[in-house]
Amino acid sequence: MTPKGTNRNMQDTTLLIKFGRSTSRKYKEALELAARFDDFSEATDGQPENTIRLPAKEWFEKKREFDDLYAFVAHWKGTSVSLDGAEIKPHEFFWKFNTVIKCARDHDEAIDKTHYCSIAGSFEGWGCKQLDNLDRHLSKTGSYAMKYWYMFGEFVSEGVWKIDKGLIKDYLKKEAEEKNLAYCNNFSLEKAWTIVDGLPDEIDARASAWWEVDYREDFEGAAIQRQPVGIRHKTHSGRGRVGVSAMTKDGMLNLEMAEERTRFIPGVTFDDVGGIDDIID
Repeated sequence: MTPKGTNRNMQDTTLLIKFGRSTSRKYKEALELAARFDDFSEATDGQPENTIRLPAKEWFEKKREFDDLYAFVAHWKGTSVSLDGAEIKPHEFFWKFNTVIKCARDHDEAIDKTHYCSIAGSFEGWGCKQLDNLDRHLSKTGSYAMKYWYMFGEFVSEGVWKIDKGLIKDYLKKEAEEKNLAYCNNFSLEKAWTIVDGLPDEIDARASAWWEVDYREDFEGAAIQRQPVGIRHKTHSGRGRVGVSAMTKDGMLNLEMAEERTRFIPGVTFDDVGGIDDIID
């Protein structure tokens, strides 16, 4: 599955602001603010509207000027804002794109740009820290309030659960669209797809020490009927959060790798710390 048409070049994105002449006492201030943008055309007899064309980089950098200008012109008759030709309500613009704007700006200022887009290191997440609705980690709490990648699938035989990678990709794509992530130059669904493709194709809960079948219990008269509804990780092992990258292809946990990544034991003893005799006692 190739995510065609889902990524946009932020540098090619253009915001167009138009507002007409006004008798408002704020009109002069609005013109002074508009003149701070690089591509501003003031209204003339032959052009009844003031026009500002903002490439993405500039409207990221001049959010304050945009907000101040909007405060003046938003309610004037004829004011309009469009993004790549599609009209958008001015007051919704930065509300919808603020997270993308800030994240892209922080990436450009980050010292380690290679790992910036990961959630917690180069092996975590789905290639973008904003894709966080679906957890790629295994929590020791095993909370049902969390949604994990292995919940997407079906049983193909008793105890054998086939991961539906297509549904996982659809879920991530929908989240990316809702969060407008395609407007970030650093975002790529291809990165997420590569990670999804690396997940296990199947998990055999019968042959694994770390997975078990998840049942739903229903009452039928005095009898309890147990129906298999999925699989779950045996999180009561107490090994904490374990990245999926610490798992082998058959869904078994690589204990050596997990221990190396989740444990940090400093080489300091009580003998190395002075002045705490009372505490030690």
